[in-house]
Amino acid sequence: MSELLDGNRHISEDLPVLVAGRAGGRVHTGFHKRYERREPIANLSISMLRAAGWW
Repeated sequence: MSELLDGNRHISEDLPVLVAGRAGGRVHTGFHKRYERREPIANLSISMLRAAGWW
């Protein structure tokens, strides 16, 4: 995962992110999620930490 879509122009919108693994069944798999409003990429990191039991 990268924080930038285009490193030359420092664009950080519409980032493609692939999450692999199920965190022991705590993460639902097999779907595509697209958010209509802007969400900070940090929200994904926090959700992953919570699923792993680290937050």
